[in-house]
Amino acid sequence: MFEKITGSFTNITFIGGEPMLQAEYLAILAEKIKTTTNKDIWIYSGHTYEEILNNKLYFSLLKYCDVLVDGRYDEKFFQNNLRFKGSTNQRIIDIKKSLEKMK
Repeated sequence: MFEKITGSFTNITFIGGEPMLQAEYLAILAEKIKTTTNKDIWIYSGHTYEEILNNKLYFSLLKYCDVLVDGRYDEKFFQNNLRFKGSTNQRIIDIKKSLEKMK
């Protein structure tokens, strides 16, 4: 069904709406990306890392991703100098390192 992904493109980012609402299908896509390219996958979710870990369907997607920006954007915590996130309540999580710490 899928062929090897070829060509030049940058890394991959899954963003909203809410990617976890499409977790089942994005997990299939993410697995194919990871097995056919060397691309990093970033995912932005309003859910926290802990919530995702406790949801089997959400985790099925997370395990193929490299970086999670978690938590809902909150305008009262907005700062225009933040890199890769919009508000200070959001976290940038290296998924592989975080999962290794749990073992």
